[in-house]
Amino acid sequence: MAYNVLKGNVQFINSDTGSIESMVDDYSNQTIAGVKTFSGAITASLGLSSSVGIEATSFTGAGTGITGVTAAGVTIANDANNRVLTAKGDSTLQAEQSFTFDGGSNLLTVTGDITASINISGSAFYGSAEGLTSIPTNQFNGSISAASLTLGNGVENDGGSLKAKLSNSSGLSLTSDGLGVDPNSAASISGGSLAGADEFLVSDNNASNALRKATITNLQTYMQSSLSFGNAAGSNTQIQFADGASAFAASSNLTFNSTTNIMTVTGQMTASTAVSSSQVHAAAFHGDGANLKNLPAAELNGNVNASNINIGNGLFNDSNALAVSASFGLTASANGLEVTASNTSGLDVTEAIGGIVVSPARATAKTTPVAADVILIADSAASNQVKKATLESVVTLVQGNGAGGSNTQVQFNSSNAFTGDNAFTFNASTNTLAVQEVSSSGNISASFFYGDGSNLQNVGGQSAYNSFTANFTVAQESDILGIVTTGSAITASLAAANTYGPGQKFIFKDVSGSCSGSSNHIVISASAYGSGDRIDGQGVVKIQTGFGSVTLASDGVNSFYIVGTN
Repeated sequence: MAYNVLKGNVQFINSDTGSIESMVDDYSNQTIAGVKTFSGAITASLGLSSSVGIEATSFTGAGTGITGVTAAGVTIANDANNRVLTAKGDSTLQAEQSFTFDGGSNLLTVTGDITASINISGSAFYGSAEGLTSIPTNQFNGSISAASLTLGNGVENDGGSLKAKLSNSSGLSLTSDGLGVDPNSAASISGGSLAGADEFLVSDNNASNALRKATITNLQTYMQSSLSFGNAAGSNTQIQFADGASAFAASSNLTFNSTTNIMTVTGQMTASTAVSSSQVHAAAFHGDGANLKNLPAAELNGNVNASNINIGNGLFNDSNALAVSASFGLTASANGLEVTASNTSGLDVTEAIGGIVVSPARATAKTTPVAADVILIADSAASNQVKKATLESVVTLVQGNGAGGSNTQVQFNSSNAFTGDNAFTFNASTNTLAVQEVSSSGNISASFFYGDGSNLQNVGGQSAYNSFTANFTVAQESDILGIVTTGSAITASLAAANTYGPGQKFIFKDVSGSCSGSSNHIVISASAYGSGDRIDGQGVVKIQTGFGSVTLASDGVNSFYIVGTN
């Protein structure tokens, strides 16, 4: 097919409404050199290509096939990798430093706040929720620590758990079953005696057992009108018993002396089971004495027949007489046992010894013992019965029972061998026994006890009490501190917290009733020992009410805590 190669300026002779096909071959490849200017738009269904470039006022259509495009004329301020571009409003772009997107991890990061007029949703949210409001309570995952709650009266934070707060004299107890009434945790009655106006709780039978209160006078009236009380019968010290007609009776033949703790019966005393006492005296005892023990043999009246004796090996009943059964080199006679065996029998009996004994001196000597040799032993595991053992077993026992553990460790049995533990030691230089815990089913006594006694129970009457009328320093052995403020205000200065034991408590009490808010108050001070030693974060605590009290506890390090007030 023929074609033309056009160079330079070309002017088409056809109408300007014609097409380039009038001059250009549209069926095969052509190379067109020079610059060609088109007065109208060029449309290409398969695209245009040029080795030097194609220029136009504008391009329309898909640009997916265009490569090497640069943003010529576009200005990006603050440009850096992964920053999201935003319009600045002046035909330029801004790379936001606080707004980035990492395509490798698909992570969009905003340094600052995100606000939305509708919703923000995601599979999960991370970070602080401090600014959130209207959070539905039924959507919490896990439990809220009591430390994060605002607590009112009657509740407290117990290591992150919320629990009811009970005073030391509340009359209540808190167990795993819940809150219950506990008279043992209530304060004792003032003066120790009941008064008619004192009140107590009752379950009202007439009101479906509803809880009600009543006075001691109410109870007294009920008991006097509804119950009958018998008076003691007889004379002083006479023991009371029923007379068969629902009344008390007594007898001068049955008395109890509370001074000597002796019960006296004039007549006979019988028991269907047993009589137990530290001492029982009578002119004679009758009945079964099978359960009596520790009877003195020297007090037996007459001889005991052999038929009444449990006879063991080596003895027999010889017509109600106890006799020795002798054999194997022994002869029994009226004079006693006699050894008839040779001097090598290993047995001996002399008047000085007073009986028959094993005598190694009367056995044949062996110069060199061997491991298989047999010896006699008293078996402690079998009520000290005579048993035999080899020398080898004795050597093994001695070797296995050497001291175990390290120096100063107290020895104890571990699978029939000595062993020690670094938690149980004795220092012979200081005579100090050290052990982590001591447990006794009986008593533990000492001249003094030291350390933390917070776990002791039933400690009564042992609190130390001191009285003060002027400023003073709280000594290490202090306990209850009675303070008289009739003259002026008094300051109780605490030493450093680490000079007291962990958990050691001090009770500061206005015993004069003179404290007031403006004068004569009690000042408890921990401020002399730096910012670390504080009382619930304060340098001083004041008692400003008459007969008021504050109970403090030391942590043994650098702080004091208020554990009780009144």
